[in-house]
Amino acid sequence: MSPASDENVSVVPSKADGSLFDLSNDELDRYPTGIITLARDGTILRYNRAESALSRLKPYEVIGRHFFGEIAPCTAVKEFQGRYEVFAAGTTSAVERFDWCFMFRWGRQDVTVTLMRREKRREIHMVVGVRSLSAPVPAAVLESIAASDRQAAPRRSIETDVGIWADDPQASMAYRSEELHRILAAGAELEAHPDPIVRYAHPKHADALASEMKLAFDHGRSYLLRTLIVAGDGSEKDVLVHGAFLGTPGQPGGRSIGSVVDLTQRRRLEDQLWSSAHLDPLTQLPNRRLILERLKAAIATGATDLAVCFLDLDKFKHINDSAGHAVGDQLLRIVAERIVRAARPTDIVSRINGDEFVIILLHNTQPSAVDALVARILDSLGEPATIDGKEHITSASAGIASYPTDGSTAEELLGAADVAMYSAKASGAGSFRRFTRAMRDLAASDRERAAELASAIENGQIVTYFQPIVDARTHWTVGAEALARWEHPTIGTLAPSHFIGLAEESGAIFALGKLMLRNACAWGRRWHDALGDASPFVSVNVSPLQFRDRRFAAAIREALAETGLPAHKLELEFTESLVMDRFEETMLALADLKVLGISLSIDDFGTGYSALAYLKYFPIDTVKLDRAFVEGIGVDSLDESIVETIITLALKLHLRVIAEGVETPLQAQRLRELECPLLQGFYFSKPMRATDFNETVLRERHAARALPQM
Repeated sequence: MSPASDENVSVVPSKADGSLFDLSNDELDRYPTGIITLARDGTILRYNRAESALSRLKPYEVIGRHFFGEIAPCTAVKEFQGRYEVFAAGTTSAVERFDWCFMFRWGRQDVTVTLMRREKRREIHMVVGVRSLSAPVPAAVLESIAASDRQAAPRRSIETDVGIWADDPQASMAYRSEELHRILAAGAELEAHPDPIVRYAHPKHADALASEMKLAFDHGRSYLLRTLIVAGDGSEKDVLVHGAFLGTPGQPGGRSIGSVVDLTQRRRLEDQLWSSAHLDPLTQLPNRRLILERLKAAIATGATDLAVCFLDLDKFKHINDSAGHAVGDQLLRIVAERIVRAARPTDIVSRINGDEFVIILLHNTQPSAVDALVARILDSLGEPATIDGKEHITSASAGIASYPTDGSTAEELLGAADVAMYSAKASGAGSFRRFTRAMRDLAASDRERAAELASAIENGQIVTYFQPIVDARTHWTVGAEALARWEHPTIGTLAPSHFIGLAEESGAIFALGKLMLRNACAWGRRWHDALGDASPFVSVNVSPLQFRDRRFAAAIREALAETGLPAHKLELEFTESLVMDRFEETMLALADLKVLGISLSIDDFGTGYSALAYLKYFPIDTVKLDRAFVEGIGVDSLDESIVETIITLALKLHLRVIAEGVETPLQAQRLRELECPLLQGFYFSKPMRATDFNETVLRERHAARALPQM
């Protein structure tokens, strides 16, 4: 079907025309008609559930991509795009409706397209309404789809392999891609089998696969499931199978098409990355992230028999300093083993930081039972530990908090146990205490600290430090990460770890973030005036609370305007967990920031494997490797493999890569060999005052000019 003539075009206002722009993502998903929200340049911003069902494309597959350049399923694409661009330019009515034909992968569909524009908004809504029943897909089109899939498969994803099959009995056409042969380790026999995946189904999964395919056949719908197969060479593989029957439901002889994605290598890497993100590498116990997840899950499921024990070793720093870190690490392993042995099978033991351990008690949390358990654990830790023929004596202090009496959330419960632990430590080593209201009152001092921090921000006690980001090959400074320091009048200089949490809890993070952004931009402008485009870019960390603030983009514009820093010299850093949270909302917010011309970076990258698949959808310029992986370079081959994978993927996606936490010559050399372009860490420089960094950069550039020209 060709595009409709101009006689079919009409401008028909709809009651939804004005309100569609104000709908939330959830409300848009409940809208019964397919809706695509486009930027004026054609980039897809939102893709509702009805459109997803019509196109059989998931929102994450299309959001961030260009509708006309990569997605457009319509016939006469150039003519459609021309019509859209005229509409987007604002020279026509704010609503335009016309008939067209969309050619989805499953078949042809006549639709009515309604374009809606609001003059003060950058988005355009495309409403796609079904106008008639779909015509069957010609065999030639089916064959073309299969052929294009075969060509596209190597480009789909670095971490997956895709095999395609298609059958059209009426046209005597059977297609099996080379990749399908490879995945199934199959020979010529694959060509003759009508349902190739069924033949290789794992015995434990064969019935489920057959049942799903029969339902799809009987009802004329697609099917999608993750399953195991046994390839022709006897190897088991984890695969994702997606297929559809295109004929009359329940009637044999119809067309079918399907794909198999080999997830085996991806699953192994997922497992490895999950362990790196959730397990303490020294003891293999759950880390802070995992124990918080378990605690939140226990509360969410309505647990009432629940308590937490927070345990901290006494004078461990003395052992670490006198005997060395190797002995300290071995002692921590012994401590972990003793706690696990003394705990009950239902208890969850974790190491959350340094010499701190947390135990979740899920059953029999009566005070007498818990007290007896904690006493038993402390007694076991009081026994001498022999390491390299020398005995080391240690002890621990512990705090106990019960749910829901001492806290209604995971964070509150953990905080209460922490307060109780410090109370125990103050009363003498090797003891434990239960959290009480009196201890809660002592915590009120935190409110005083919050007021003190607010005053420090206002009175200039928060100063800006910079840590250089260097070129891996030349070691020249190319960027600088801005870091806050609190110059406390009585305590001394405090690192961010001592007050960022307090700033977020008290709300002072907004004033602190604005101050750091303004200072970083001002110094960046100063360097740009002196050095031009050779000046280092400035990188500023962004708190999740700042990012979710509707005024954040305006604050960025204001800082750039006030200081005159060129936008391309500013980079904002977001944690990976922040970027992966609330996908569509985050996508829109990042797109708004990207319009300003600044660079966007994902910090601590690598702790969440899902980010690998999502990277191409976000308008990100830089990834910063998590220091946990950098620490393992030269020591742990698995960490090196993960680092190499992330660097390779990022560079293929034309992203800048920064490895942070570089502390040794070996790490710097190995990262350079892995083609990581930028490095940051104590090996090159500790964070320094802005004035010192300024002198260092200017001196470095002066030295560069003095070098003889080759």
